[in-house]
Amino acid sequence: MPKTVNHKEPKCVNLAVRFTSKPVTVWGGLKLVADWFDKIKLVDYMSSALSPLNPESNSGYSPVMIALSFMVSILLGAKKISHTMLLVIDTPVQRMFGITAVPSGSTFTRFFRKFKQSTIEQVFPDWNRTLLEQRRNDLATHEVILDLDRTIFIRYGKKEGAEVG
Repeated sequence: MPKTVNHKEPKCVNLAVRFTSKPVTVWGGLKLVADWFDKIKLVDYMSSALSPLNPESNSGYSPVMIALSFMVSILLGAKKISHTMLLVIDTPVQRMFGITAVPSGSTFTRFFRKFKQSTIEQVFPDWNRTLLEQRRNDLATHEVILDLDRTIFIRYGKKEGAEVG
């Protein structure tokens, strides 16, 4: 004999639905990253580390704003320079990170062309060392984790900087 299922009527819930004109984002979780950037004083450090790349004119974007905008665009899922438009249309994320104006794709391209080997050797070792020292101060280190990646990127033709192996 089949069982009979006793269906109950759903209870009515008095739920107020309201709308807001305030901008919202689906990337609210990035608030944790923005807070971490504040905690490690990333913008302050980038100001000094990227000072060799300051624009000659007062109307140009600061290197910090360009680098920060690019980093946040990557966090939003940008895979190409053109994808940085994700940040342009997301005002709440801009506010979270203190980004006052998002550079255009051509500004990013011109900025990254400034990175010669000497600039990279001057800026990034100190940058990495400082960030690692700050992280080391946050956590007691009892062990070291070595993460090895065997990913091979196939490059066809003669690509600058690519090596066989």
